[in-house]
Amino acid sequence: MTPSKLAKNTGHNEKSAVQSIKRRFTLSINPVETLVFLITLGFFTKSIYQLVNETDILHAATLQKQNDRQLASTSRPQEALASETQDLELTCSAPTQKFSTRSGKVRLSGQLCGTSLTQSKVSIESATLSLKMEAFVDTETQRYITQPLPLLTGENLIRVDQISSGKKAFSTQLNVVREQSERM
Repeated sequence: MTPSKLAKNTGHNEKSAVQSIKRRFTLSINPVETLVFLITLGFFTKSIYQLVNETDILHAATLQKQNDRQLASTSRPQEALASETQDLELTCSAPTQKFSTRSGKVRLSGQLCGTSLTQSKVSIESATLSLKMEAFVDTETQRYITQPLPLLTGENLIRVDQISSGKKAFSTQLNVVREQSERM
């Protein structure tokens, strides 16, 4: 039997068989997916182009790393101290303490001073900046540490209150003097 006779016998002709195959393989395109694909392809193409043709970006990054190494090996200017943080260790022996620094920020830390080991929190208040914050308390080591606290040039009055069971267990008054940094 020839294929045309076979198609006639089964109720199909060649035209309907071709249409059936085309229907199976029709491609539907989602416009949103196509747009996302084209945008991603554009970014990828731009990245490859920059990688191959714009070597001055890579050169600038290399120069920047060399400049950073040179700065690290030379003495730092006093202006850099304004952005640095100095760690201050507070003691339980004195309710008032005085420190002097050229740094722009201080991080306070110390031992919990109350007699009870169930200290719940340490509160810090800067009267100079009208700023209140909580310190992180490690109950295992019975120590606390604050986030960096900004300082103004001159005297900065800071109070550290250790609070246990809702009552003030120990309080420390700090006078941190930030000295004017000399400009080069």
